[in-house]
Amino acid sequence: MTDTPPNRLWPLALMGWLAAFPPAGREAAAAQPPEASRYESGAPGSRTAWLRDARALYAPLSAPERAAIRRRRRRGAP
Repeated sequence: MTDTPPNRLWPLALMGWLAAFPPAGREAAAAQPPEASRYESGAPGSRTAWLRDARALYAPLSAPERAAIRRRRRRGAP
């Protein structure tokens, strides 16, 4: 007697269904990187603090002054 094998495509159907309807928690977790709170805190030494300090330093300068600073830094670079 020959038995018909069970449908072997059910894992693909399940994966498709799970991809179409992700859990709500996954969407919230994907929207924000896991360490975003640490980077966005502005703590000393973080990237946000560095960018904030750089903006505070260069924002009041005019374009020619910023260009002069860049030229001096490039000349000093090996």
